Amino acid sequence: MQFKKILLSMSGIGSLLVPAIAVSCGGSQTPESGYHRRDGDYVATSERVAALTTNSTLTHDYVQSDAIKAKKLKFTLITDTGNVTDKSFNQSAWEALNAIGDQTQKSDREQSFEFVTVKPTKSTYQQSYSTAVDTGTNVLVLPGFAHGNEIKKFIEQNIAKLRQNKVVIIGIDFTVDTDYEYFYALNFDVNQASWQLGYALSKYLSTEYANAPESRKLATLGGGAFFGVTDFITGYLKGIKAWNDANPTLKTKHAESINLNAGFEANDAQNSAITNMLGTGAKIVYPVAGPATTQTVQSVTSNEAYRDKLVVGVDVDQSKAIPSSSGYFATSVLKNIAQATYDIILAKVFGIQALETKISAFKQGTKNNYYGGFAEGWVGLAPSTIADTAKRAVMQAAIEEAKTKFNALSAEEKKFVSEPKATKDAQAATDENSIKTLVDALLNLVNQ
Repeated sequence: MQFKKILLSMSGIGSLLVPAIAVSCGGSQTPESGYHRRDGDYVATSERVAALTTNSTLTHDYVQSDAIKAKKLKFTLITDTGNVTDKSFNQSAWEALNAIGDQTQKSDREQSFEFVTVKPTKSTYQQSYSTAVDTGTNVLVLPGFAHGNEIKKFIEQNIAKLRQNKVVIIGIDFTVDTDYEYFYALNFDVNQASWQLGYALSKYLSTEYANAPESRKLATLGGGAFFGVTDFITGYLKGIKAWNDANPTLKTKHAESINLNAGFEANDAQNSAITNMLGTGAKIVYPVAGPATTQTVQSVTSNEAYRDKLVVGVDVDQSKAIPSSSGYFATSVLKNIAQATYDIILAKVFGIQALETKISAFKQGTKNNYYGGFAEGWVGLAPSTIADTAKRAVMQAAIEEAKTKFNALSAEEKKFVSEPKATKDAQAATDENSIKTLVDALLNLVNQ
């Protein structure tokens, strides 16, 4: 992987040395052809972690039109933390750009557009945005909520330049209160996928432990009491309850408490929360707290007492991120970041009508906020990778049944799945305290 260091100057102060930003060299142009070489961070199709349904309208010939050529498109992806080859959140967004490059290239060494990746530090977000725009980027892809306040500030301070250049800014997993018409926020209704998770895990346990009710037990934890975390948990609890209501003689129980303060750092506090979760006797555990998935898998694989447990991943198919332990993953709850990024770019940058029609159906309000769920392919469950092939087949069948059950729900029932409510007539949760109350209420309903 090649990197270059950019020295940025601050206007009005003279030339200053600021923290260096790691930037991929991107696809340098070949003068004789006008095409670009493939970026050094390119992910081969066999190594990709995201499931992506492409649209056949986008081709090399399609982007040779005068209208597309006139845009002089250049794509830059700026991470909030981490690398674009992290087999997780960043890579999923990057794979969308890789797929666009694949579809529009003349050959492997002749890409129609330049694709650049940037890994800033917390103190260099503004410089990263500015450098990208000043060097010709007009499609800026920003995965991760840490960009939220930073890009809002940048838009406010540079809106005239952004409008003049019609710079498309795609915010992934966050929303910004802005009137900038080329900002698009992509968010994910993970409640819908986590409902399927709760139902599928309950079905699996009822099959594997039909005559051992004490083993039909689940446990989870969260990094914080806010919707970005608890949407993974409340939908899951509603899915367990749906199974229990339909199968009263094969109920699944849940650990009696859920720690929502496990944090997002692999430290002693998080390790303690993981140990407590594993000590509940649950057969399947579901950590929703950043590095807690990796830490949980390490605990399960290194402790004989936990070897019979399975783990659920979040955001991406984490069995691919931790391939040496893939046999311990029941499934993962997916935010299909690649699909969402791909869909919005094809609609808003390339003007492909089929994608414009698709995303217009789940635009929220008058601003460019898009909230995609299961029907849109923006959330879902990963295939099971349980090591035991018989158990994997049982789990996969349970996943398929959960999808069928979810699709059969009425529009009103699906709406309730997505709402932060314990019952249909309850008040919606709005803040940390009411979110904790919501989780406790759902937990009580599951364990009735």
